[in-house]
Amino acid sequence: MRYLLAFDVETPNPQNNRICSIGLAKITEEGVTETASILIDPECEFGHVNRMKNGIRPEQVAGKPNFKQFWKTYGSWFSESDCLVAHNARFDLSVLSKTLQAYGLPRPMVKYIDTQIAAKACFPALNRFGLEPLCEYLDIELNHHEAGSDAKACAQVFLEMIAMDIHLDDIVLDYDLNVDWDEHVPFQAHLSENSKVLNELQALLRDITEDGIIDQDEFDRLEQWIKDHAEFKGQFPYNIIKNAIDTILEDGIIEPSELDWLYDICKSGIDPLSSQARNREIDFKDKLFCLTGEFDLGSKGDAALLIAKAGGQIADDVVQKLDYLIVGAQGNGAWLCQNFGTKIKRALEYQMKGLPIRIVVEKDFIAALKAANIAIECSQPVPPEVEEELDAPQDTLTDDDEIQISPEELAEYIESDTAKPESVSPVVESDIESDVSEEETSKTKRRKRRFKRESVGVLELLAYLKEIIADGVVDTYELEALATWMEEHPELDGKFPYNLIFYALEKILEDNVIEPEELVWICEIFQTCVNPIESLPEDQIIGIKGKLFCLSGIFKIGQPDEIMRMIVQLGGDVKDGIMKKTDYLVIGASSNESVEDGNYGVKIKRAIEWKVKGQPIRIISESDLTKALEAAIEE
Repeated sequence: MRYLLAFDVETPNPQNNRICSIGLAKITEEGVTETASILIDPECEFGHVNRMKNGIRPEQVAGKPNFKQFWKTYGSWFSESDCLVAHNARFDLSVLSKTLQAYGLPRPMVKYIDTQIAAKACFPALNRFGLEPLCEYLDIELNHHEAGSDAKACAQVFLEMIAMDIHLDDIVLDYDLNVDWDEHVPFQAHLSENSKVLNELQALLRDITEDGIIDQDEFDRLEQWIKDHAEFKGQFPYNIIKNAIDTILEDGIIEPSELDWLYDICKSGIDPLSSQARNREIDFKDKLFCLTGEFDLGSKGDAALLIAKAGGQIADDVVQKLDYLIVGAQGNGAWLCQNFGTKIKRALEYQMKGLPIRIVVEKDFIAALKAANIAIECSQPVPPEVEEELDAPQDTLTDDDEIQISPEELAEYIESDTAKPESVSPVVESDIESDVSEEETSKTKRRKRRFKRESVGVLELLAYLKEIIADGVVDTYELEALATWMEEHPELDGKFPYNLIFYALEKILEDNVIEPEELVWICEIFQTCVNPIESLPEDQIIGIKGKLFCLSGIFKIGQPDEIMRMIVQLGGDVKDGIMKKTDYLVIGASSNESVEDGNYGVKIKRAIEWKVKGQPIRIISESDLTKALEAAIEE
């Protein structure tokens, strides 16, 4: 194969029979090897809508070559390619055909691939297949409607699909540029049966982890899928999911902490880096490192040299004695769906077996180098966003922090006499088995869940806080009684919200004087821990412009990426994680019930931590964001 040619055209008017800009990207076995972005004088009028869409105006193309002159220079890129590649190829090929005809140039038969249609087979878990959402999903840089950027991004999407075992014979078609597009029948791209089934597993993992927890029903669904597809034993992520389920079922009891652990494993199956702890503190001296992917700071050789300067050693592959696997920020063309590369897969499997291999992203690697006073002098500058990462708070939450208990069970427990603060007493594990639902009688595979004493202790603490703030104030007697209760429950040390309450009590009692304003402050903390979502007054509307948002949970008004885009268009900003400067954490309406009953995700916990430490982060509901968006749009 010589090369494939990805291309994208921008048009000056609604007739779409001329080209004002064209982007080209050659694709070889080595990847995207050569690109071009060319402005063209279309020698016709410009339409207002097209100018708004692509930003190209008549004065920008004045004096540029017309299409015939362009074709004289770049026509060979098309004729010498084995196949053309375009996203929504129906449009680009028809514009190319009309423009060739307008200039009296030959219109040959060509082979083509439409990455938009092929993406529907490759990424069944997605519901939108435009170039922009695909690039967001695959983490591909894109300046949409800039022809050069679109063409390069299309080429990178194609390379991602090639890494997924898609067969070229299934997606390459012939097209006669002399014939109108309507005479061509769209094709249906096909994956191998192996890839189809593993993509089905990907879709299942996304579905059961979407709300941030895995419940009993979801566990049963996943277990049954694994049983029904035993032929995939040894393949990623099937093997790590099966090993996790087998481990959980060894004693016949499914603990909440085990479901938390399975959630992290499932997230690893979707994205190997998603469940890895942030590793900013790296011990370089005499440690063994392996590198994978492409790095922002330069080549792998640059990264290896920095490790050597810090006293570390380099291994070519992931071995049992490896200490760190460093993952480049630019990733790798093969990292999507089940194709994460053997190094990441092997590291995850070693982790499952208990080996202390740590997987570190490039940003944290750079931060660790700076902390070790290693001068970063590489072929490329350090990305500016790393500086922002260095200011982000260190995680103080542990994997056991989540309270994965159903809303019904929590509500019943809080209303019970056992949960009242005056009768708090040690609880025997066997005394708190969850109720058997009516559905269980027809589900022989459903297992009863029993909760660790620590989880019950957290429920007791939440019930205690709820009782204290029932009258809207906190007095010194209540604080002293709470402090005594917490001293009697050291097993909760480090768990949410025990650690925050302990911090607040220490702050108030450190001078042995409890001021009235301190009682108001700690009452607000208790309110936030029990009811983290603020109830804004009906007439209060938050601002969007200039504010930093974070989204959590499942939303009714649309997909998170759509909401993010709307916020950005209205002048706000959105980050995936909670940061010190975050203004609003927005909780999706479909997640409110579980939040109200104590099932807090890591984002809520981290936001509460920042609030306790004095940062003005506000946790609001989807309805309050909706009102703000509507008000901003009307303005």
